[in-house]
Amino acid sequence: MDENIKIQRMNNAINYLDAENKKRIETIQKINNELEEFEPQRKEDLRNMFIFEVLCLLLGIGLCYGGINMIIHTNNFFLQIFAGCLIFATFGIFILFCIGPSSWDKDFKNKLKESPAVSSIYKLLNLTKTDFNKNQNWQQLLKKSKLFSEFNIATFDDGFHGAIDGVTYNITECELFYETKGSKNNSIYTAFKGVVICIDYNKKIGAETLITSKNDININNSRFSSDRRTEIICVIAFMIAMSLFMAFKTMTTFSSITAFNFPTNAFSIGLFVQSIGIVLLVLLAVFVLFKTRKMQKAKMEDVEFEKLFNIQTKNQIEARYLITPAFMERFKNLETAFGTNKLKCSFFEDKVMFAISTNKDLFEFGSLYHSLKNSKAVENCYYQIKSIQDMVEHFKLNEKTGL
Repeated sequence: MDENIKIQRMNNAINYLDAENKKRIETIQKINNELEEFEPQRKEDLRNMFIFEVLCLLLGIGLCYGGINMIIHTNNFFLQIFAGCLIFATFGIFILFCIGPSSWDKDFKNKLKESPAVSSIYKLLNLTKTDFNKNQNWQQLLKKSKLFSEFNIATFDDGFHGAIDGVTYNITECELFYETKGSKNNSIYTAFKGVVICIDYNKKIGAETLITSKNDININNSRFSSDRRTEIICVIAFMIAMSLFMAFKTMTTFSSITAFNFPTNAFSIGLFVQSIGIVLLVLLAVFVLFKTRKMQKAKMEDVEFEKLFNIQTKNQIEARYLITPAFMERFKNLETAFGTNKLKCSFFEDKVMFAISTNKDLFEFGSLYHSLKNSKAVENCYYQIKSIQDMVEHFKLNEKTGL
């Protein structure tokens, strides 16, 4: 009887995989059929791009030759200035020639994204295009996740909203920057570039939990906010000033009592030692005060998963309920689908947020330089979106089973 049950389960699993594989093939084929309508437009743009490049090349060569020839064969000052302008214009045309292919490709991709064909594809994948630049709450949500280091500028590109059986989710490409203002100029650095996925968990998460790729320190998992750091710096500066004053007072008193001038180098050493001592005491107090507020490292049963990712939590038991073997498998599938080893996740409030660092342009169904018939880009984009939707379905299953 047990053997029959095993065989039945195996057959069910095979049938399920066959159905999923069939559905995948049918969906990709439908996407390809939609994109084939845009193939004539791609060919026309490609032809125009080649014409533009040839004209730039010929014009650049002609201007350069004419300018050099004019400089060599004329003594007229104004003609020589004109010849110099021709040569200078050649550099501008050369720049247009170099950036032309990428610029035309970008324009084509933008037209493709706005085309009815891609709109039909989004509908097929149950996605609605959304502009997150108009959503002011998103920046606050990103900060609450603690997945990112400090930032004060956020820009969003492709954004989508979807729902699977009542579980809603949002996907967006975004860049996060931190800008500091100096006396002469401002400096800016990139805190994050990639894709952010936010899933509504539909239940309250009691304790925050973070999953990050190994050696990823670009997160904010402590209570040292910018305001708190300012307070700490002010306290340390005050303590240093007080220690310098007390050291000076002590040395002056000692000098007057012993009736001789204390050596300058000894005085300097005294100031230094006392100042360092006070600062270390303050730092130790700060460390002890905030240490308990940081997250703790969580232990999982999957050793291989722990080799790839760091897991930090405020509740070990809840972390094990959230990070199940099924979740780990889908989490690694996300990493594979997006072709990156920089992946992190945050469980907080009633949200689950994923951040995938990558410099690639994502969610693109085609390129100017590749045919839209049976395009490899379609499969890549489909797997990226499908890996996200599989993760959403995982949380829907958890909701049904009460996990």
